[in-house]
Amino acid sequence: MIELFHQVTSKMHWLIDRELHWLISWVLILGGWVISICTSKQQHKKSQICTLISEFQQQVMLTEEKGLNFWLNSDVSSLDETHLCMHLDRVVRITKDLHKLSKQPYPDRLIGKYRKKLTLSMEDHSKFHDQAKQERRKSITSLSLKLQNHFNRPL
Repeated sequence: MIELFHQVTSKMHWLIDRELHWLISWVLILGGWVISICTSKQQHKKSQICTLISEFQQQVMLTEEKGLNFWLNSDVSSLDETHLCMHLDRVVRITKDLHKLSKQPYPDRLIGKYRKKLTLSMEDHSKFHDQAKQERRKSITSLSLKLQNHFNRPL
């Protein structure tokens, strides 16, 4: 009887060990999948942020170029004014997208100053004297650099 008991318990241990190995294997497989999926999502998000930052910086530079062209040339058309406003709207849209995706603070004061320097008194730009135009150019360039440096690339 005791011998039979030992045989049954040894088989049970073998079955329990086998079941435990099976369970451990599946836990490790599922855990690996979860880690892989989470890592993949983080990498995708970082990639999206980097792409948006590059697009943001390009749009800020294009907007700066359009703005400087607008303020330093005396023969600009309403089409130039429209293009400048379109570029500025793109900068604002990309900034909002970056803010949502990266959770970095939205640069509302900086965007407000930038928009103001680019668009304030647009209809009177031809009446500005050279000194005022140069000051406007410096302000636009300075704010453009600050905007480009506002968002950090993820590590």
